[in-house]
Amino acid sequence: MATGLLDGEPLTPFPAGIDLATGSEKWRGEKTYRALMDGAGPATVRIAGRRPDGTKTDQLLEVSSGKLRADMPPGLGSVNCVHDQNRTLVCAHAFAVVAVDPATGQLLWVLKEARSARRRR
Repeated sequence: MATGLLDGEPLTPFPAGIDLATGSEKWRGEKTYRALMDGAGPATVRIAGRRPDGTKTDQLLEVSSGKLRADMPPGLGSVNCVHDQNRTLVCAHAFAVVAVDPATGQLLWVLKEARSARRRR
């Protein structure tokens, strides 16, 4: 199975799953304005953007079916995340590192550093 964003209306693609053996489309998700899709583990992708009604979306989808696994924890919409090749999605922002379970969307832990505690180099 391959996943990706297929062109829809201008700037409004939709996520889709394609069977590599046949080239047929297996599933199609909802249109997402300014969508971003990233791998979030061996069987999960993350799709973030805005729904057609303008509300923000940041979800974890099952690669094989396109079904919703979970919503990402609030506030991580613009944060880049990387799967640790084991079982955790690690997200980093300016002053925090966050771990998320890609199967459930559960926030596992947060490391924060106060801005005043940082040393300038």
